[in-house]
Amino acid sequence: MYIRLIRNEPQGNVLTGRLLIDDAFACDTLEHWQYAIPAGFYRVRLTYSPRFQEILPILDHVYGFAREPHDGTKRTGIRIHAGNTIEHTRGCILLGDRQEAKGTKTKTEQKRRLSFKEKRELEDLEKLLPKLETEKAQLETLLSGGATNADDIAKASKRYQEVQDALDEAELRWLELSEVEG
Repeated sequence: MYIRLIRNEPQGNVLTGRLLIDDAFACDTLEHWQYAIPAGFYRVRLTYSPRFQEILPILDHVYGFAREPHDGTKRTGIRIHAGNTIEHTRGCILLGDRQEAKGTKTKTEQKRRLSFKEKRELEDLEKLLPKLETEKAQLETLLSGGATNADDIAKASKRYQEVQDALDEAELRWLELSEVEG
């Protein structure tokens, strides 16, 4: 997989563009023109961002990039993340899903509401999660000494993995929906 950034002409201090992944349009971009990295090929890594407290892509070892970001920090790479205005860049490449008419900012995560179907799904998940937690606890008790028959242990072990997988999936979906709900 490779990414390609196609930039438009700067408008004031704003530099917009398009990000392509394997030559397919992925999203619009926004950079501060004064701190934009030179054209070239860069290695992209996924690393933990202390600022955003999540794993995000970074263009690694941006050699020949003499300009420092306007916040005065020293950088070995340029982070790629979501943002809405030029003030959010700090020398990074911002990703969005559309540009406003004047090209001065991108809209990334517009406030949206849960659909009726998603509300029902969230309610169902809130009922399912305690049931899975209870079943998981019961299986842990059984596996930690309650079962002596080898067949019972094998069945309980298999079911434990199924419950754990279902619990992980349900918790992830619950988090996604609850973030949208606010």
